Amino acid sequence: MSLEATAEGGARDGSRGRLLAQLEHNAMLALGLVRAGLLALQGVTRSLERATHLLSRHHGVLEPAIANDLKRVFAELGQHVQNATHDGHALLAGTSVAFALDDAWQETSEPLHVELPELHGSVLADGGLLELELDARMTVLPILQRLNAVRSAVQKGQLALQAAAQQLNVVLTRLHADRAKSAAVRGPTDNFDRLAERLRDHVLRAGASALRVQGAPSTRAAWLVEGFEENG
Repeated sequence: MSLEATAEGGARDGSRGRLLAQLEHNAMLALGLVRAGLLALQGVTRSLERATHLLSRHHGVLEPAIANDLKRVFAELGQHVQNATHDGHALLAGTSVAFALDDAWQETSEPLHVELPELHGSVLADGGLLELELDARMTVLPILQRLNAVRSAVQKGQLALQAAAQQLNVVLTRLHADRAKSAAVRGPTDNFDRLAERLRDHVLRAGASALRVQGAPSTRAAWLVEGFEENG
C-alpha cells in the first residue's frame, strides 16, 4: 500500500472516530436532560406527598390551619414547576428537545426527540391546582381531585423519561462499542463513505438549531450545517 493511501486511510479512520465521538457526546447530553427531568419530578412528588398527608386526617370543610399549610405547599410546588430548568430548557413545560444522534446509519434517520413532562396545565393553568381558593368554604374532595390530576401528569412524565433513558443507554452502548472498534482499526473501512453520507443527511435534516443546543459540534458537522444554510 502506498504512503498516500495509508495516510488517506488514517484520515478516514480519524474522521469516523470523530463522528462517533460527536454522536456519543450528544447522547450523553440527552441523557443528562432526561435525568434532570426525572429529578424535577421527584420534587413534585414530594410536594404532593406533603399535601396528601395534610389532607389525610381531615374531611369536609378545610380547617384554617390546614388551609394555610396547603397554601405554602402549593406555592412551593408552583415555583418548582415554573422554575425547573436544565441547560436552558424548561423541564416541566411539555417541551420537546431534539438531539442529532440516533440511528445515523439508517436510511430513515431522524433526530431523537426527548419529550419532557407537561405539568403547567395541571398546576399553573386555569383549572390547575394553584387556581384553588383555599378558604373556609373549600372542602377536601376538590383538592384531592386536583392533586390526582397532577399525580397523573407526573406518572405519565416518569414513564416517558424512563423509556427515553433506556433508549439512550442502548444508543450509548452501541456508540461506545463502535468508537472503540473504530479506534482499533487501521486503514480504510468499506462502509465509511456510506456512514458519512447518511450522517451528513441526518445533520442537515436536524438543522442548526437542533445541533447547537448540544454544545460545540464537530468541525465536519458545523461545516455541513453552515454550508447548507448559506446555500439554502
